[in-house]
Amino acid sequence: MKYIVFTYIDKKTRISALKEPSINELVFPDIEGIHVEWQESLTIGIPYLFGTCADSADTNVEGFLKEISEEEWNILKQKHILNTFNCTKVVSNSNFRLTLLKNNLLDTWQETVKTLSKEIQIYWEYSVDVDRTSPLIQQVAQLLNLFEIDPETEYSKIDMLFNESTT
Repeated sequence: MKYIVFTYIDKKTRISALKEPSINELVFPDIEGIHVEWQESLTIGIPYLFGTCADSADTNVEGFLKEISEEEWNILKQKHILNTFNCTKVVSNSNFRLTLLKNNLLDTWQETVKTLSKEIQIYWEYSVDVDRTSPLIQQVAQLLNLFEIDPETEYSKIDMLFNESTT
C-alpha cells in the first residue's frame, strides 16, 4: 500500500482542480485502489486528499501530488485527528498524572519517559501544564499505542485521557 496526497480532477477535462477552475463535476484521479482517509481544505477551496492506493498503482497521473512515508502519514493523521477532535488541549500536570494513575498507566508512562531525551524528561518532571500537542505526548502516546481510535467512542485513548483530566 502506498500513502498518497492528491486532489480532485475535472471529470471531463481530467485536469487537476488545482491547475485550473473546473466547470464539470470533480472526481478522484485515475489511481488503482484509491481510498480517501481525510482531507484538508485549502484557502482556495480545493482540498488536499490524504489516502492510500495499491502498491502497483500508477501515480503518474493528473491530480496526484506526492507519495509520503508511513511515518509521515501517521504524524499527519494524528495532527488531523487532534485538529478535528474537540478535546482539551492543555491540562495541569498533576491532573494528567492522576488520570494516568486512575487508568493504571502512570508507571508505564513514567518508565517510557525515562527512555526519551533529557528535554522530554525535564518537561514531564517540571511543567505545570501538559500540552496535548507537545513532543512528550506525541512520543509517549505513540510508543504506548494511545493514538488508536476506539470504535465505540471514535476517539483515541490519549484524547479520552486529556478529557478525563479536566474533571
